[in-house]
This record gives sequence, C-alpha cells and structure tokens, in this order.
Amino acid sequence: MRISSKAGAAAVIAFGCALGCGSDGPTNPGGGGGGGGGGGGGGNPPPASATVNATVSSTFSPAQVTIAQNGTVTWAFASLTHNVTFSSANAPASIPDATNESVPRMFPNTGTFSYACTLHPGMNGSVIVQ
Repeated sequence: MRISSKAGAAAVIAFGCALGCGSDGPTNPGGGGGGGGGGGGGGNPPPASATVNATVSSTFSPAQVTIAQNGTVTWAFASLTHNVTFSSANAPASIPDATNESVPRMFPNTGTFSYACTLHPGMNGSVIVQ
C-alpha cells in the first residue's frame, strides 16, 4: 500500500502538532496560566482569644494582639498596679486600676482599639478585631 505525499505530510504535521503544539510536554511547556493571585484573606482566621500581660516593667506584652470578632482579650495584671483605658469609639469598658488579677473584655465590633495605662506614660497597646 502506498501513501500519497499529501497524506504523509498531513500525518507528519498532525503527529508533530500532537507532540508540541500547546502541549505541556517538555518540548513545549506552553506557559500554564498561573494561579491568579487571589484577593488576600485566606490563611487562618484570627484566634478567638488573647492574653496581654501588664508587666512590672510597665509594658503591655504583647503590645498588639489580633482576635476574631466577638473574641475576648484578657489582661493579666502583675504586682504593679496598672489600668487599661481605651481611646477608641465602640471599645469595651476600660479596666480600672488592678493588681494581681486577670480581667477579660469581649470585642463585638471590628476595628483597631488603642489603649493605654494612664498610670505609666508610654505604656500603650492595641487590639485588632477582624
């Protein structure tokens, strides 16, 4: 059986295109499209609670925490008296002078809530609620 040269040429072109025309094979990787990036977020959601230590060295540790909406932050006060006074709208109630106790506050609103100890200048912190 004899194959015409036109049929043979067509077969070679078809075979060659199957190997290389836009395939993802090693002869022509073709570029593949990528993942699109996304719109942020993703990842793990913020925790429902956090603890901030009011230290004897007059610092809040950590100075910034991030929690989920309706989450709770507990301030743990050491042997030196401190307070937590919020300066942000929609923040929970401030915490009056406290020593050797832990006081929780729930955060129903999203946003960033700055606070300070009014007894110790420069002792500041913030709660980010997502």
